[in-house]
Amino acid sequence: MGIHYLHILLTVSLFGLFAVPASAVQQQTVMQGAYGLVADSLVTGTNGDIVGITVALESSASDTVKGSLRIVVPMGVQVLGNRMRELELAAAGKRYVPIKLQLGADAAAGEYPVIIQWTDVSGQVLAHVQTTLRIQPKRSVWLQALTANELMRQVGDSLSIRVLIRNAGNTQERVRLVISMPNQQGGRRFAAKDLELGAAGDTTLVFGYVIDRDLIRLERFTVNVVGMYSNDEIFGNTTISVQNASANRRYEDPLHTSVPVWSYQRNYATFIARNPFSDYPSWQLNGQGSYQLAQGHLDFSTFAYQWGAWRNTPILNNTWLNVEQDNKGITVGNITENLETFVNGRGVKVYFSDSLKSEHIEAGFVDRTFDLLGSDYRPAFGNGFTAYLRTRLGEGIPERKRYVGTAIYERLPFENSESILYMNSFDVLRQGLQNKVRLVADFGPALTRPLYDAKDGDYQPAMAAGVQLQANLAQWMINSTNYYSTGYYPGIRRGALQLNQRVTHPVRRANTWVGYSLYQYAPKYFENQPFYQNDFLTSRTELGISFPLTDFLSLSVVPLYEYEEGRYYFGNGNQTQPDMSLRTYRLNSTLNWRSRNHQQYAYLQMEGGRMQSSLTAGGEWQLRANLSYNYAWFNFNANLQRGNFSLIEAANNWYFGRAGAYRTGASASARREFMAKRLQTEAGISYYSDSFSGQNWMGNARVQYAVTPKTAFFFLGQLYRYHTPYYAGFSNTNIQLGIHQTLPAGRGTLVEKRGSIELFVYRDVNNNGIFDEGDIAAVNTMVMINQAVFITGNDGKATYRRVPYGPQQISVPVQQGWYAPSATVELGSKWLRATVGLQQAGSVRGSIRYQFDNRLSFEVDAVLAGFTVVAKSTTGYTARAVTDNQGNYVLFLPTGSYEVSIVENRMPQHVYVETPIQHIAVEANAINTGPTFVLKVEEKQVEVKRFSSP
Repeated sequence: MGIHYLHILLTVSLFGLFAVPASAVQQQTVMQGAYGLVADSLVTGTNGDIVGITVALESSASDTVKGSLRIVVPMGVQVLGNRMRELELAAAGKRYVPIKLQLGADAAAGEYPVIIQWTDVSGQVLAHVQTTLRIQPKRSVWLQALTANELMRQVGDSLSIRVLIRNAGNTQERVRLVISMPNQQGGRRFAAKDLELGAAGDTTLVFGYVIDRDLIRLERFTVNVVGMYSNDEIFGNTTISVQNASANRRYEDPLHTSVPVWSYQRNYATFIARNPFSDYPSWQLNGQGSYQLAQGHLDFSTFAYQWGAWRNTPILNNTWLNVEQDNKGITVGNITENLETFVNGRGVKVYFSDSLKSEHIEAGFVDRTFDLLGSDYRPAFGNGFTAYLRTRLGEGIPERKRYVGTAIYERLPFENSESILYMNSFDVLRQGLQNKVRLVADFGPALTRPLYDAKDGDYQPAMAAGVQLQANLAQWMINSTNYYSTGYYPGIRRGALQLNQRVTHPVRRANTWVGYSLYQYAPKYFENQPFYQNDFLTSRTELGISFPLTDFLSLSVVPLYEYEEGRYYFGNGNQTQPDMSLRTYRLNSTLNWRSRNHQQYAYLQMEGGRMQSSLTAGGEWQLRANLSYNYAWFNFNANLQRGNFSLIEAANNWYFGRAGAYRTGASASARREFMAKRLQTEAGISYYSDSFSGQNWMGNARVQYAVTPKTAFFFLGQLYRYHTPYYAGFSNTNIQLGIHQTLPAGRGTLVEKRGSIELFVYRDVNNNGIFDEGDIAAVNTMVMINQAVFITGNDGKATYRRVPYGPQQISVPVQQGWYAPSATVELGSKWLRATVGLQQAGSVRGSIRYQFDNRLSFEVDAVLAGFTVVAKSTTGYTARAVTDNQGNYVLFLPTGSYEVSIVENRMPQHVYVETPIQHIAVEANAINTGPTFVLKVEEKQVEVKRFSSP
């Protein structure tokens, strides 16, 4: 079956559709009597550019004329130099004057007049000309959180999330911010705000929340804010970390800080009994869990079901046990891997994974017996088996290139094949560039042969290769996927040719694209495979545009052309089947709508056109429509189709002698929650009718009640009714009773010992190290135990309960001039009580500067930011600070004498510190002047040559 060459030529020519010729610059001449001006009629630029206008002055007068040029520009545009430029022009002379304009960041997009006047010394206008300045639209909106961290102390606290949003572009933008945070069901709750921003405008939005009992249980959580343009394109996002600072709370494992609601726990078990009182009962048990061990962790999953009597042997799928320790792990049970071949069976895999170095090596052996208990087992690997080795290197490291290598040896008796392959996938460019351009190549050699009765000539070399390109350059987005494999290639994509090209470009508020795809499937097998011999080719060419009609309604229009050809087998696979083809011209349009409060969503998709097929005489009309509507707890869908939309549909109708293909369907569902969401109800009904399977409808209802936060019971009822050419009026009822149980959270082993820490924080006014007369409790003071933040109560205390035994680091940041040095305590009993005395601190402000001679010194990048300054007291206390862009640093230090130094091993090449160590005395509650470090640059060695006569 040949490839449609016209389609391949079209793929190559797609990238030439967007080439446009450059237009010549036009000029405008204005003559007024004896004087004239000539200027460019149109100049173009964008914000930040400097654009030039060339003005020619011409005089036919008999005398020299003195005067000036007066330039009038729009707001946001600045004339470089003097707007009133004095000049003198000889009699009957000409002169050219360049004018430079600076387009400011706040200049709005559009076309504006630039007026140029030639006046004499008395101010009389001799001539004037007008030039059009076109400022190209620039879209650039960004957002950031004003505070990256927030604290919550108790139920009822007000949590304010402040986000700064700025329009750095030159067009007015209507944008929407969507904010999400955890809800009491363990999911996320969303809120949105719409606003308009003028060019170069900015504003601050504040989202307010009240801390409830469910959120206060969390050790920490994140609030996500996403910014979107009016066409729902995302322009930015930011994250705010919210941490629990309650003075009295319980330790939570950082790996398990989700809301403690049963239905969202990671560790659970669910038992379902289906039709328990009928003649055909069944049951199902599934669950999963993850638990921390003393060293490493243990994970498990199980899925078991049984049909018929209780004495029947159950079937186990997706049942496995995984143990990992020191970056090494082993998994036994059902192994499922989506590699170059689909691996599914029972076996074992071992792996090594170091996420810091981005190194992962995995090896596995899988007997393709899908039931873990062996209900489908055949001796001597009669089901076949797969052995594989996979390596992943460099993934997620920007300065490196990702590599994935997979070696597979496989024996498949049902295909009569034995094969080996080695697929390599690697980045051509380093991953740090993937936001702009990403180029990935694939290459996999392979060898396959018949498993039984193989001869020397039966070996078939095979290969697969591909390349993927993703580029985002100057608002042009290019996606190109290309793949080819030979007919005997033993991977999943056997005998495939795949070409997918797409170019996207935004035009103002619209988004335009052109795309082409071709997929050919022609696999080859050693044995006759009647169920796998569907050779076919399909291609699609489309042009598209989507744009907003209003702020809440958008439209997309896509004209397209599709072509299919193939050979499908019906009935007896030995029968000769004809080659078939189909071509279609269609128009696809979609309307998307959302309500102002984001509670309602709907879309309507309509597609229609004309089809021509080798199986039918003449052409046929096609039409299909899909409607979807969502409102909070209610959902409705409907679809309608008339005519064949694919070659397989046309072939099926041709084989069975059906005419007038159609599909009709509708469904509705609702979900409501009661009793503080402990009672959840769902119900739905659907109807479906087509020319292939007749009329069918289904109704279902589900009720779920959480008895406790960890235990829930549920009931599900389903009723099906079929009316097909084969089963007229057939009905079926399905009833399920089940229980969902949350398993203990994997916070550690049962033998792990835990205790409580009680800190008393006070201000040591007399600086004697004990709490005595004159000292006061430190109220509302932040203190950290490891990485957990606490704010002391009215008694100056903070309590951390059920903390695992071991070392605990205590630290207090500088607050209102008071601080405490970090200390480590050992928790080894049920209660550990400790006091923390705060000392008064003073601030130290200093700087660094460069000193060098440009003529004699080496050339260096004199950047002042990023240098580390270290202060060390005579008692051993050490503090560090990093310089800012101006070379300034700030340290907070208790009273005492300090040795202040700058880290020299991080100096740039040819740079050294004149006096690297200096000394200061710090006074409490005062701003102390710190040392200034002078950075000097080495001088070049200049070779002096002397010349003398012989």
